[in-house]
Amino acid sequence: MGLANENEFQYHLPLLPRHPGPAAGGTRSLGVKSLAFCALTSKGWIFVASALFSVAIMAATEQPAATEAQRGRFLMGTACRITAFGPDRPATVRAIEAALDRIQEAEALLSTWRDDTELARLNREASGRSVPVSPELRRFLERVLAVAESTSGAFDPTVGALVDAWDLRGAGKVPSPGELQRARRAVGFQQVRLENHSSVRFLAPGLWLDSGASGKGYALERAAETLQAHGIRAALLDFGGQLLALGSPPGEPGWTVAVADPRDRHGAALILLLHDVSVATSSQWERGRQVEGRWIGHILDPGTGEPVAWLGSTTVVAARALEADALATGLFVLGPVAGLQWAGDYPAVGVAYLSAAEGAEGVSSLQLQSNAAFRSVLHGTRDDVRAP
Repeated sequence: MGLANENEFQYHLPLLPRHPGPAAGGTRSLGVKSLAFCALTSKGWIFVASALFSVAIMAATEQPAATEAQRGRFLMGTACRITAFGPDRPATVRAIEAALDRIQEAEALLSTWRDDTELARLNREASGRSVPVSPELRRFLERVLAVAESTSGAFDPTVGALVDAWDLRGAGKVPSPGELQRARRAVGFQQVRLENHSSVRFLAPGLWLDSGASGKGYALERAAETLQAHGIRAALLDFGGQLLALGSPPGEPGWTVAVADPRDRHGAALILLLHDVSVATSSQWERGRQVEGRWIGHILDPGTGEPVAWLGSTTVVAARALEADALATGLFVLGPVAGLQWAGDYPAVGVAYLSAAEGAEGVSSLQLQSNAAFRSVLHGTRDDVRAP
């Protein structure tokens, strides 16, 4: 991407190292009854198997008891729960509370549902002029713009004007062609300039940055760093359904989690075994609505300005939670064919698509399309899941 002048920052997708994980040959079949607890996420449903949630971690053998604790808060408009194992319960609880405090600080930096955050101030003031920003916000913007560039704008944090045009934060509406055209002129990650390592300028009038598809991932990273600073080496962080697996539970190879059937929030379709990675899933199914006789979902295609019509789900496993969060949206917009082509250039990122498929005699099943990195953490599938 070209630079307007020599003082502007050029951004690139950060390295996303692949964690080896279990071999794909270990995949097994399972029934829905294997899991019993689920958590709603704005990007679809992810089911969490965890001893703390009163669901047995699926392990081959009994393991010695370990000191664990769990705490949760309502942050960034959704529930955040952290399960952690530590040296003793009081110390573990203190670590979790500090991590939740760090998420609250990230909310105060990035929320666009509040007027008093730094990102909200930037959105108000940066149109046509340079606005100083903190080093932390600057680093966040570098990374989200890098994901936007890597996906050729399929993920684009500048979709705010389109969110307004469709009234996705309200009752919803179908914009007129003129309204949609005006909103599209205010969208484009190339219209954000990072200048002099300390300021930001928007080139398009009406442009504003939406952190909805990246803020939770960023907050998860900061929370995990806080846990590690307090000596925690094993934790599962669940933030509105996006997960970050830090280390492994004592005596276990990883955290066992499940990805839901995109058609049925209570049906576990895939089982993953994770450690030191984050997983995020995007789907239109749960948050779609009928507006003026038309079904619209909450995930918008920045290129067309329209809601994405596809009703499957996209799951991304990545070493960094912000990238998992943003890529789950961007690769959902791209769809299975283009998304897996993208994954060919980034083999360290696990990518999977689930979609309904009609089989013999009209029996509906799920089709799984995934890359090698995703299959390396795939631990089980439901019987009706088919892979080409």
